[in-house]
Amino acid sequence: MGNGISLEPGDEPSGNGARPGGPVPGATGSYIQRHWRGELSLARSFWLNFIGVVVAFNVAVTVLGTLAESGMAMTMAVAALILLMVEFTLLPWQVVGCWRAANRYTDETGSPITPILAKILLVANALMATAALIGLFASL
Repeated sequence: MGNGISLEPGDEPSGNGARPGGPVPGATGSYIQRHWRGELSLARSFWLNFIGVVVAFNVAVTVLGTLAESGMAMTMAVAALILLMVEFTLLPWQVVGCWRAANRYTDETGSPITPILAKILLVANALMATAALIGLFASL
């Protein structure tokens, strides 16, 4: 349109199309790679890739608890082992990608408050997951 307003998704008014703290324009690779490199926005990295995965994991753990109560011990044990492997594969990906996105957000906006809060929650979750793992092994 001739008025300088674009209705295309992802178009931004700045010269290079980038929004400070937003996704990196022209980033290549899979979604997983872009998250790992911190190229997704801090909001997406934190809310979807961190909080969303934590909520999904907690739902799965709740389902496992139900299976354990219904006497399906073998199924629960196998599922718990799979969940543990998934959690400790995803946890570094979640934390590293969010951490890098937070660093990029600070670099681009100069605002450290939101990234610091995100990092505090990342560290707290990693510590809780590690404590849970230690508790699990201690109970075996």
